[in-house]
Amino acid sequence: MQDETRQVARTITYRPKQRMALFRALPLSEQGAAFEILSPHVQQNIIKEFSDDEIVAVLDQLDLMHAHRVLARVKDRERRERVIMRLKGELK
Repeated sequence: MQDETRQVARTITYRPKQRMALFRALPLSEQGAAFEILSPHVQQNIIKEFSDDEIVAVLDQLDLMHAHRVLARVKDRERRERVIMRLKGELK
C-alpha cells in the first residue's frame, strides 16, 4: 500500500495539469495518505484549488500536527478561520 501511495503521489506531483482530477479520484483515506507525502509546494497548489469541504475532509485524515501545518499554509485568513470553525464543529 505504501508503495502504491508513493507512486500516486509521484504521479500527482509530476502531472500538474491532471493533479486535481487525479487527487479527487482517490478514495478519501488514500487522499490523506497521499497528501501527507506530497511536497509542501504541491500541497499548497492543491489547497488553493480545494473547496472548504475538501480541505476539511482531507484534514480529518491527517494527524493533528500535520493538519496544523497544512492549515498554516492557507493564506486567506478568512478561509482558514472558516475551515477551523468547521473542524471544531465536527469535534462536538
